[in-house]
Amino acid sequence: MDPEEYPEIQRWAAGLRGAPDHVHFLTRHCTLGQWLALGRALWPRFVLDRGCVVWGRVYDREGFDEWYRCLGGDTHRIEATLNRLVLRDVIDCGDGADDNAALHEVARTVERSWRAALSAAYPRRAFEVVATDTDDGPVVSFFSVPSGEPPPIGDDGLWGLDGPWLNVFPRTESMTVAAALPATGMTHVARMDACDMTDPDGVFGQFWEKFRFPDYFGWNWSALLDCLRDLNWLPADRYMVVIDNAGALLSGAVEELHLFVRALEGAAEAWANSRAKPGRTGVPFKVLLFCEPGELPGDLHRTWRDHSTG
Repeated sequence: MDPEEYPEIQRWAAGLRGAPDHVHFLTRHCTLGQWLALGRALWPRFVLDRGCVVWGRVYDREGFDEWYRCLGGDTHRIEATLNRLVLRDVIDCGDGADDNAALHEVARTVERSWRAALSAAYPRRAFEVVATDTDDGPVVSFFSVPSGEPPPIGDDGLWGLDGPWLNVFPRTESMTVAAALPATGMTHVARMDACDMTDPDGVFGQFWEKFRFPDYFGWNWSALLDCLRDLNWLPADRYMVVIDNAGALLSGAVEELHLFVRALEGAAEAWANSRAKPGRTGVPFKVLLFCEPGELPGDLHRTWRDHSTG
């Protein structure tokens, strides 16, 4: 979203002559102190402690000691836990379509700024900086990546438009959602537990909650597909569905499993083929199942990529 498209700025500009833009808006509304604070938020300071790079704003020696002890000195887990900015915690805004679009744009800007700041501060170190859409709204986070080692499952095969939409990982795979995300762009992550999806109503309830379906959602398979192909209320550069304990999926209604597969496969194909529309590029829509391959019901074996053996 361009700043000039946001209603608050449009209302302000409507009463002025000429063509005032976002810089004029900031000139009118921001003091030097506000500019200074915004600059520090976009270009933060960092602290290096025992091999971990931590956002200076959240670093506290005693608190860090406790996290270091609890997480066994695991650099990746410590950084991924501490280095998070939940935008709705620091930005007071509504929940309308324009507000959400603006918030996502701010998240992308923070992501790009933090990546540049980390690169400048630690040029010999590699980082993943990601903007993720969660139940709490957009979250920007970062963590170190060992040199020469890609994130565990964030490979081109996972996110390529021509790759499989359904991917299976063993339950014991050591992975955080952030590690599966590309280095740039906004990803909406919908993480679900199949133990709550043993029947169609459970499936619909999880998707309704995690994808924030509108009130008119019809609670049937056709409505699920229709909403997943739309998602205009939830703009993102890619979508990822993560289902834990996938062996329990529709275990109480196995005869409807093929309808679940058809709905998600249809959504994945629709988003991948959006590149055929004028001015559009394909959008990855990927499903990650966590369980042992032998636990999967038959209909889920048709188009999955097995990551259990690397």
